[in-house]
Amino acid sequence: MPGLRERNKEEKRRRIQRATLEVLAEKGFDRATTNEIAARAGVAAGTIFLYAQNKVDLCLMSINDDLDKLTDVAFKAAGVNQSLLDQIITFFRHRYRFWSQHPDLYQAAVREMSTSSFSSGETGREMARDIGRRAQALQRLTTILNRSAEKGELRISTQIEGVARILLDIYLTELRFWLNADQPQIEPGIERLRYLIGIIVSLISK
Repeated sequence: MPGLRERNKEEKRRRIQRATLEVLAEKGFDRATTNEIAARAGVAAGTIFLYAQNKVDLCLMSINDDLDKLTDVAFKAAGVNQSLLDQIITFFRHRYRFWSQHPDLYQAAVREMSTSSFSSGETGREMARDIGRRAQALQRLTTILNRSAEKGELRISTQIEGVARILLDIYLTELRFWLNADQPQIEPGIERLRYLIGIIVSLISK
């Protein structure tokens, strides 16, 4: 029965996700192995690669569902009654909290992105989801800026998406530096991000 096969496949995927998170928590990204994850999930080693192309892709699979939800949760938390700067920081704060739990995985994903090629098909499905989510984040930031523009709070009414892209680039750069610390602390990281994004907000605000 196709329905039963699909349920079995999804149940196996959940077991692999749980096993991946457990092994990552115990050993970190570099020491975790796909063989150990497969054994923990109770599947054959080769089965892992039916779900993910490589170890980075496998590890991203274990958190991508949560990250997909995070974009909307963060956007809703960035309420219109907050200042523009506070809305943007609230939007990014959720990501700082999330990635503080998975710093080595983020760094591994960044390394993978720097060496993979979409055109050659080297990038796995889960990595593609991660990169696609950045487009969603850009869209949400653009909406936040447009709300301020509609209220007459900005000096600019065009090139909003360009500003949103600058904000996203600042976040991605700062996040990477912050996660390179031995024990990244959320509030110092957020304060540094607020300082830099505050410069951009001051330049575009009336």
